[in-house]
Amino acid sequence: MSISLLFPGQGAQYPGMGKDLYEQFSLAKEVYTMAGDITGTDVCGMSFTGTAEQLAQTENAQLCIFTHSMAIATVLRAGGAEVEAAAGFSLGECSALCAAGAFSLEQGFQLVALRGQLMGQAAADNGGTMAAVMGLAPDQIEACCAESDGYVEAVNYNSPAQTVIAGDPAAVQAAGERCLAAGASRVVPLAVSGAFHTRYMQPAGEALTAQLAGMAFSPLQLPVYTNLTGRPLESGCDLAAHLGRQMCSPVRWVDTVLNMVADGHLKAAECGPGKVLTGNGRRISREMKVHNLQTADDVKKILDSF
Repeated sequence: MSISLLFPGQGAQYPGMGKDLYEQFSLAKEVYTMAGDITGTDVCGMSFTGTAEQLAQTENAQLCIFTHSMAIATVLRAGGAEVEAAAGFSLGECSALCAAGAFSLEQGFQLVALRGQLMGQAAADNGGTMAAVMGLAPDQIEACCAESDGYVEAVNYNSPAQTVIAGDPAAVQAAGERCLAAGASRVVPLAVSGAFHTRYMQPAGEALTAQLAGMAFSPLQLPVYTNLTGRPLESGCDLAAHLGRQMCSPVRWVDTVLNMVADGHLKAAECGPGKVLTGNGRRISREMKVHNLQTADDVKKILDSF
């Protein structure tokens, strides 16, 4: 069975995630063990028994989500899944690139640990906040941001009915109020430590690119649809520079799903914690069927269909 893999980003984490995978699949256990060995972080303890507050810290969330995602992808492939394409939301793009062979799993743990640390530091240095706007068209939300004083912009195009804005707290609040006045059904402040995918992440993006400059990337073995354009990455792309830009640029998830559907990728699996991409996938296009894989039972069920 041929399938595309979708990988979630920060915010999908929850206490206890991945524990049953670790206990029931030896390959998943190997992935978790490798994560701890390479990064020097107790990824198992953080994922399985850590508190929600601990997991919410950027450096912890990103590493634990990446580990969970790659454990599922590893078990799927060993069970006979033929992967035809990949995409990931924010952090999830690192998972997609790893699944596509751009770098090894060992390199992936190092990259994601560094990414989480840099983004956490940038958030601490620059502040900022984010809010989800529901029930208003993206172009209307962009206009509300442009009309508001201070720095605020649309950064996550999650679904036709939900777009996330980010920037200075006062500007985000003002833009949110304009969105409500323009007809938005709700504006929900997000519990985040900073304004991700904005210019406030530029120092982190530049530092990541510099750190990755000497890393040997491999040619992609399958199409990876990128957050920046919603289209597959071009052959020979400078991945170090791309990963840096991706951290401070909008996530165009609606375009990503629509382009995957247009290219014939109609069966997908969300690999990792949460159900955000599964739900948004249904809202974006009914043509793509997304299997939600986050528990051992989820994985066993889909493996039985191969």
